[in-house]
Amino acid sequence: MARSLILLLLVLLLGLMAAQMTASSPVAASGTSTAGVQAEPGTSSKSGNTVEVAGSAGPTLGREKAQEVDKAHEAGPDGGEEGHVKWTHVPIWAVFPFILMLLCIAIVPLINEHWWENNRNRGAIAALLGVPVLLYTWFVAPSPGLVIWHTAEEYISFIALLGSLFIISGGVVITGNLVGKPKVNASFLAIGGIMASFIGTTGAAMLLIRPLLKTNSERRHKLHTVIFFIFIVCNCGGCLTPLGDPPLFLGYLKGVPFTWTFGLWPEWMFVCGILLAMYFVLDTLQYRREEKVDIRKDVAHEKPIIIRGGHNFLFLGGVVAAVAFSLPFGPREGVMLLMVILAWKSTRKEYREQNEFNFAPILEVVVVFAGIFATMVPALALLNDQGGSLGVDTSMKFYWATGTLSSFLDNAPTYVSFLEMAGGIKEWSPHLQEHAIAFTQGHAVVGPQVTWEMAHEAAAKWLADPTIKSTVYVLPDHILKSISLGAVFMGAMTYIGNGPNFMVRAIAQGSGVKMPSFFGYMGWSVLFLLPVLAAQVFLFLA
Repeated sequence: MARSLILLLLVLLLGLMAAQMTASSPVAASGTSTAGVQAEPGTSSKSGNTVEVAGSAGPTLGREKAQEVDKAHEAGPDGGEEGHVKWTHVPIWAVFPFILMLLCIAIVPLINEHWWENNRNRGAIAALLGVPVLLYTWFVAPSPGLVIWHTAEEYISFIALLGSLFIISGGVVITGNLVGKPKVNASFLAIGGIMASFIGTTGAAMLLIRPLLKTNSERRHKLHTVIFFIFIVCNCGGCLTPLGDPPLFLGYLKGVPFTWTFGLWPEWMFVCGILLAMYFVLDTLQYRREEKVDIRKDVAHEKPIIIRGGHNFLFLGGVVAAVAFSLPFGPREGVMLLMVILAWKSTRKEYREQNEFNFAPILEVVVVFAGIFATMVPALALLNDQGGSLGVDTSMKFYWATGTLSSFLDNAPTYVSFLEMAGGIKEWSPHLQEHAIAFTQGHAVVGPQVTWEMAHEAAAKWLADPTIKSTVYVLPDHILKSISLGAVFMGAMTYIGNGPNFMVRAIAQGSGVKMPSFFGYMGWSVLFLLPVLAAQVFLFLA
């Protein structure tokens, strides 16, 4: 365990080391389109700015002008060839390692779970697929050092957030044994659905699943409780902040503002509210089926809920503040590292032991996502370059495409893939242009309630600003909503859609709950979750 802790802390320390490098090294994003932004003559090119703009040309700007802007930026400073980091004409075979990596995550645990549980085996697959892609990127991509560094920066930030939330929440232990009535169980799920957005779906799930199972330990009919716990706490509850679910944090790293996800509260309330109502009705019916002797045992074993290690919520608040106040890369990760150290030093060892805390889940994330981030570099460049030709160009299409892949692959890289695809589309239908959002890393933002022309005007100013050296995105707000909601909500459709799903399944099985198979779980999600998500789409996104 000590060596595991040292490994994780070293990963977090890389964030502090990287801060010094960031000050002297310009950061460039993966290849995206500059279509639709009219830069002031002589500004962007003279500064050697490596900004790229993802998004489409507004109808008032005209195709010819957009093409002129593209050519000007691809030419580089003063007509040269070195000023613009844009990777085009990526061969389709360069995407195969990324696809294989995602398929390994989805399929190998189903074939041989014991083999997959060994981090050496996971690491071997990640290295086998990731290292060749990085070498290919180094020799083929324009400005490869900047592209690889930008990817490494996002990986470090991603691991720092998940690691800090996981370690700190592991020091909060909830004990007790309430009577497992429908109102009590629904309250657990409702609280978890709220907490998921602020301490992460993984943190909320690990904090509440054991006391929930203990509360229902005398009941025979409790499978549905675990299923709906996965629906609400492990997935749907986490869409209100970038802290809630990994896809949203990756969007935050791309420049989506922290407060933008607050605007998803109607969809969050609708989906979580309907699921809670469905669960309460189902649990009420199941409670009536319980034997009277089991109910008497449940009442006799009642103990009040006690929270120990509650001071760790202060450190969780520190992590939230580091993200919410948009600290730059380096200082942000430094604050997270400090919160982890303070939480670890100030929390009694027995609290983590009562939670059966270990580093295996987060180390799995460290290893697996190293392979994902490495292999997805050319995949994202290809999607952005060819996104407009794939036929996914409406809110409904983006929602169902993102959601379907998020169900069977990991939802975090799926989110990024479709964000880049949207950035590669140069023309949107007029009704999608009514509300636009423009953003860039560093969290300069205009929108979401602005016109298409205003968003592009802001993007043009950022493009001319020599201090902004990352991708500028201009997207319809509805498209960004569709990608975000599809990735978060439909990650609940299978065990492999989101990391906490499998973790909760394993804990429940260890507590004696006979969990359904992969396809058995899908039967539950298709019957109960999918109709709710379909209704949400037609009400809010159609």
